[in-house]
Amino acid sequence: MGLVASVVPANTFCGAHKTALQYSQAVNKSNRVKLYCAFLDYSNGSGVWSNEGCVREDGDLSYSICLCNHLTNFAILMQVVPIKVPIGHQMALSSISYIGCSLSIFCLTITLVTFAILSSVSTIRNQRYHIHANLSFAILVAQILLLISFHLSPGTVPCKILAILLHFFFLSAFAWMLVEGFHLYSMVIKVFGSEESKHFYYYGIGWGCPLLICVVSVTSAMESYGEESNCWLSLENGAIWAFVAPALFVIVVNICILVAVTRVISRISSDNYKVHGDANAFKQSLINQPSINCQARNLIEHFLIVFFEMV
Repeated sequence: MGLVASVVPANTFCGAHKTALQYSQAVNKSNRVKLYCAFLDYSNGSGVWSNEGCVREDGDLSYSICLCNHLTNFAILMQVVPIKVPIGHQMALSSISYIGCSLSIFCLTITLVTFAILSSVSTIRNQRYHIHANLSFAILVAQILLLISFHLSPGTVPCKILAILLHFFFLSAFAWMLVEGFHLYSMVIKVFGSEESKHFYYYGIGWGCPLLICVVSVTSAMESYGEESNCWLSLENGAIWAFVAPALFVIVVNICILVAVTRVISRISSDNYKVHGDANAFKQSLINQPSINCQARNLIEHFLIVFFEMV
């Protein structure tokens, strides 16, 4: 004899806050869920869950179809088992993280030292190098904090503080990439404001906007920092969008700027080609005009830097 029992979703039970939490943990992809059809067996005097004579025929996390050869009180037992990364894989991932971050820190340090040594040279006293230096500094601090976070336990106060700092400096890195795009836009497409005013706006975007986002995020969702398996934003309640949304915005804006700049450069090249008649004459004109050649080289260099940083 077979009995088919339908079971409603766990999150439809009234007043079951704990059940809803367990259900959300079950649908988390980092957990493995095992469902059993069972009943209370009183044959030994006390009720014990047993699946004897019952088999789960079909279903998912929303419903189950059980086939049993007897009648009694039935239930679905849910076992949530966290998926653990093998020790070998953990060591490999850890080694890759340490080696990658260490190389990044070493190269960024050399970059900043180079900027500091050459700061007395008038040829690099322009906003482009200020932008690169601030971007390198933001990434350098973020990488150092990331290495430190590997040694902290989630849920502790130091881990929360580190998660906030990581959020700020990684946002700053993306913000300075956005400044790179705006600076390229001002150089190629539209010149606006004086050097001093640009300097003020650039620093406001590069450091002020990330600070504002972090203050709002910490004020509204402090419990989402450093509470899970690492010192970072929680993936459960949407707090991660305080980082993902600005990052996506920067990527989209920089792509639009790069497309616009590419069109402008292509149009200028086409017009110059028509004026000079042929490619050889155009190349010779650039050689004979070093200022134009230098400016074009700087624009191409800046174009490539913005592209690779965005990628």
